[in-house]
Amino acid sequence: MGRSCVPETMRAHERKRAEKRGGAITTSKRPKPGAAWAASMTKDTAFSAMYRNIAGRRGKKRALVAVGHQILIQVYRVLKTGERYQDAGAAAVTERRLQNREQRMVRELKRCGYDVSKVAV
Repeated sequence: MGRSCVPETMRAHERKRAEKRGGAITTSKRPKPGAAWAASMTKDTAFSAMYRNIAGRRGKKRALVAVGHQILIQVYRVLKTGERYQDAGAAAVTERRLQNREQRMVRELKRCGYDVSKVAV
């Protein structure tokens, strides 16, 4: 019988479970948010801005999962298109959030019966 590709650093019950499934290395049921955490701690990046926005409303763990999901989306886009990754920056994320908020408020006022028009200040 060949050698298993299960790492020796795993706990015994994880090793047994992995060997039963054919030697899969990933045995943890929970995702490892290491990359998301590292990306959220960078300065002036889209991922850090996204983390701060979500963490304030939903909590740190949910924000890490959301940032991890966004990282996967960006990796998929880079692999599919072959383009280089260009970070939008924290300012772009904040600006997009403010525009969405403005549109939401205008919609709500129109729904309440007000006539709304945007005036440059």
